[in-house]
Amino acid sequence: ISRSLFRNLPFDPLRDFAPIVTMGAFPIAVIVAPNSPFRDIRALVARAKAEPGRLNIGSISRGSTQNLSLELFKIRADIRAETVVFPATPQLTTAMLRGDVDAAFEITGPIAGQIAAGAIRVLAVTSAQRAANMPDVPTLQEQGVPDYDVASWNGLVARTGTPMEAIVAINRAVNEALRTPD
Repeated sequence: ISRSLFRNLPFDPLRDFAPIVTMGAFPIAVIVAPNSPFRDIRALVARAKAEPGRLNIGSISRGSTQNLSLELFKIRADIRAETVVFPATPQLTTAMLRGDVDAAFEITGPIAGQIAAGAIRVLAVTSAQRAANMPDVPTLQEQGVPDYDVASWNGLVARTGTPMEAIVAINRAVNEALRTPD
């Protein structure tokens, strides 16, 4: 994706890096303020279709997984809504809680405390399956948004040309660590 977002990169992400291991994947949450009139995605989509272009939906960083996930949602749900981009999660959640945006797309890590405290309500997750840490939250697909499956992920890479023995050793060590409960 970086190749299409930036005119000049000091590297070629496909040529200059060797993948080592995926460390984890996590869905993005579609969130609203606790006092939002939207109780599910169907209600949000219905409002967007009834009032095209009137809803404001926020994300962080143009081109981020959250931002691209929001744009895909608008396509798959066949709605028109304004995308409002913020530089970081604190500005996004503040705007949502103030009512400047009607909903937002954000990864769950930075907002987990606010979700647990009830300061943010989650309408859906973007992955094809429900999130293990939020089993009661339905997916977008379950709520009628077809062909939708987005998850963010973290991984390790090395420079192309790194000895294969090193890549294999790091892969094994990381996978061993990921299997431990701690």
